[in-house]
Amino acid sequence: MKMIIENKVKLIDWLRADSVFILQHVHSKRIVTDREYQELKSFSVPEAAVTNLIDKMILKKEETCSQFLDTLKESEVKDTYPELKKNRTALVSQVKNVKAIVDDLQSGGCHDEMAANVNAQLTPQEMMRKLLDSATSTGAANALIQALLTHQKDVMDDLIAENA
Repeated sequence: MKMIIENKVKLIDWLRADSVFILQHVHSKRIVTDREYQELKSFSVPEAAVTNLIDKMILKKEETCSQFLDTLKESEVKDTYPELKKNRTALVSQVKNVKAIVDDLQSGGCHDEMAANVNAQLTPQEMMRKLLDSATSTGAANALIQALLTHQKDVMDDLIAENA
């Protein structure tokens, strides 16, 4: 439990990239009950789902916390999240033309509220973090990728080459 508490912020940042994936794993291993699983998957914001998952782990017995940590060490889980985190870090640090990306997304039907939340950030890095956090559906993620390919083709080409 201590390890989870000490690394809570890092775990949230790491796991929110694909909250559904980790929820599937903890549910299939019976680390969370059916009722807890239904509650966690009902959150529309991945960060909220992961935060609540980690809070639930902290409140459970030490044995359950160990099962959770063991799940994070499994090769399938380890192989999924480092790539997402690596790409997130690269996108946050390298993408500078965020306002043009937001404009494209907004003209393509993305919510004005999302655009306002992203544009309210002070730096391109904060804007990109907020933009990545808002891509919570396949359609939104695909639209974001297309906008990134349009406005930051060099960054996307580098990421594609690194992941090939």
